[in-house]
Amino acid sequence: MAERKSRRVRTEPVPGSDPTPQLPQQVVKASEDADEGWGGQPSRGSKSGNEEQLLRDKPPHY
Repeated sequence: MAERKSRRVRTEPVPGSDPTPQLPQQVVKASEDADEGWGGQPSRGSKSGNEEQLLRDKPPHY
């Protein structure tokens, strides 16, 4: 009987992603990760476009 080959699909990693698994001691943030997304404080002076628009468009009673 012939040896079975794996049926799992193997694809190339997405460009810009880390193709190797990370160890807990060597965690590297992905390029799209930001501290704000994980509950952290945003860096000073870096307001998003949406935040700036919300500050400009305050209702008159505020």
